[in-house]
Amino acid sequence: MIDMHIHTNNSDGEYSVVEIINMLLELKVELFSITDHDNINSCYELEKIKLPQNVIYVPGIEFSAKLDNYNCHILGYNFDYKNKFIENECKVIRQRKIEKILKVIGHLKALGIEITDTEKNSILNKQGSFGRMDLCKILIGRGYGEKKDIYDKYLEIPNLIGHRSNAEHIIDIINMSGGVSILAHPKEIEVDYNINIEDIIKK
Repeated sequence: MIDMHIHTNNSDGEYSVVEIINMLLELKVELFSITDHDNINSCYELEKIKLPQNVIYVPGIEFSAKLDNYNCHILGYNFDYKNKFIENECKVIRQRKIEKILKVIGHLKALGIEITDTEKNSILNKQGSFGRMDLCKILIGRGYGEKKDIYDKYLEIPNLIGHRSNAEHIIDIINMSGGVSILAHPKEIEVDYNINIEDIIKK
């Protein structure tokens, strides 16, 4: 049993690292990687967990990236997560996300929707990854509609500076950290952009 693409609550997953490990052991998974979005918090948490000898953990991450005009995700595996290149990139992306969230909060305020300081801080102080989805959950809770409607009406802002790094840059960082780069969920990219994924893979 193998699972190489798992998210915890350090990004957009529901469960903690410990809860995920307990599930994996119960399912008798022998090889796994936790690939949270744009952060390596789970890598450090796993240092404190003693795994059975027959279970292999591979350090992982899922970077948000951009290749030309296409949004994509690059998975990094088996890298040195204490390498300065990986750590610095995670810090840079986090700062971009902070700036992005603050701009969206300002946009909502202009529309007459006030995000409280408590709500704002709960997002910005998250240990792992965060983004517009956190604001979307707040608006869903207030009855503004479902996810797609909220994004279309309130969270899509023209010329919003994204948090994504160039795909070639991300691949270079993973390589310099001794890891392997993999293009995540290629079929979704093909469907979203109506392209032949082979062209992206070759590039």
